[in-house]
Amino acid sequence: MNQLRSTDFGQYGKLNLIFEKKGSFDVVYFGSSRTAFHFDPRIIDSIANVNSCNMGITATNDVVSLAAIKTYLSNCEIKPKVIVVNFDFFLWDNQNINDVNSSIPRFIPYIYNPILYNSLASLDPSYAKLKYANFFSFTYLTDYFYYELYRGLVNHEIGRDEEFKSRGFQTVPYQQKIENFQTSRNNEIICISEKQIIATKQIFTLLKNENIKLIPVVTPIFKSYSFTNSDNELFERLKEICYEFELNCFNYSNKKYCQEKNNFFDEIHLNNKGLEKFNIDFANDLVQILSQK
Repeated sequence: MNQLRSTDFGQYGKLNLIFEKKGSFDVVYFGSSRTAFHFDPRIIDSIANVNSCNMGITATNDVVSLAAIKTYLSNCEIKPKVIVVNFDFFLWDNQNINDVNSSIPRFIPYIYNPILYNSLASLDPSYAKLKYANFFSFTYLTDYFYYELYRGLVNHEIGRDEEFKSRGFQTVPYQQKIENFQTSRNNEIICISEKQIIATKQIFTLLKNENIKLIPVVTPIFKSYSFTNSDNELFERLKEICYEFELNCFNYSNKKYCQEKNNFFDEIHLNNKGLEKFNIDFANDLVQILSQK
């Protein structure tokens, strides 16, 4: 575990940037894969003249994002001026939010962290046995995990590590063209995850108390993605939270480039072409935001 926490490349290089390193960035981005894959500090910094870092964690939710933000702020050398959070409101209806077993192995090296542990345990109580009876962790460690450990020990990078760029930015695993986007959505109000909504409010409250400017963002979504009644209700919940804290929600899902399929990897992730358009768009907005007193 100590070896993985000292790895500087690949998946654990990214997680160590969040949970182990002492950051000193002006702007930091948090969220799920729609953060990890969408905010390229190299483009944004060149336009907005800032020093930023992407702390998005793929295949997670706002409960984990809250833990990541708290951990970063507790470790950082210089408190950021701005924190950008992409909120996946259309996943707040996820009835399987407690089923995080597939994510357990990658977080085991950081189970000692009380902030992360408490957030993960709120999603899945099985984390308690991983913390207090470490031998249970072996039941979750797949061959992939041991391969990661071996690579860390011998300092051996592989081709996929090229997905992890500088300052936390990641590229989507494959960039080949996808002919048919398919999203199966049930158009009815289903179980809303209050855990995610509570975590979202806590993010807003935390950053207000820390006197850090929060920029809530909804990154681009391809036009074919069919929002359900539940999605629309949850988007209203997000806007209500923004209104309560007197913040604008920067919604990029209705931009012109969201109408063009050749800008997307899949319905909710941009490809390289769309990524550049979004980053230029966001960077120009960031310039305006930072110029406001």
